[in-house]
Amino acid sequence: MNRNQEFLKKADAVINKIETMLREDYKNRTEEISDSSLRDMLSLVKELRMRVEIKQLPSKEKRYRRLTYIIIDHWPLGSSLGNEISELETYYVNL
Repeated sequence: MNRNQEFLKKADAVINKIETMLREDYKNRTEEISDSSLRDMLSLVKELRMRVEIKQLPSKEKRYRRLTYIIIDHWPLGSSLGNEISELETYYVNL
């Protein structure tokens, strides 16, 4: 499996986790992340996934860590989902 395929596999897992969390009632979630934040993040992760899938990545110097910045600024400290998304973005930046 090449690095792009590995990224797609990791992205699918993160997308699945976000979609699962969106289906849960907010009161029953293990992490307090709003539906709007989750939907926004889902859209951004899907965008990264699509860029890799169609092989239209920006040059390395233009691959910004905007997802990580959003997580740091707006999500609960120590969010396991936030950590997974940040790791995925790091993988993307290094493709």
